[in-house]
Amino acid sequence: MPFVHLLFGTRQTGKTTLLRELLPTPALNFNLADPAERGRLLASIDPFKRACLALPERKQSHVMLVDEAQTVPAIFDAVQSLYDEDKKRWRFVLCGSSVRKSCAAM
Repeated sequence: MPFVHLLFGTRQTGKTTLLRELLPTPALNFNLADPAERGRLLASIDPFKRACLALPERKQSHVMLVDEAQTVPAIFDAVQSLYDEDKKRWRFVLCGSSVRKSCAAM
């Protein structure tokens, strides 16, 4: 079973709702639609990596859900790094939609 899953699609089509129905309760849930959480991880991806590494090792993988992952591009490098370090410790599920245009670009 793959341990990194990506679900991307059109905005407001029920991706997050679907994942909440299908997934067991995530060990960690990062909602990057929240401006404070997104800003914290845009400033430094280290809190994400530390939160993942703080979870104890166990036989069953920890599920990590990252919603609106495209808003923090460094999240993809962090997931790859963590996955490469230990391919079975975490099960990453990243979902998102197209990047919103900034007001300056409109």
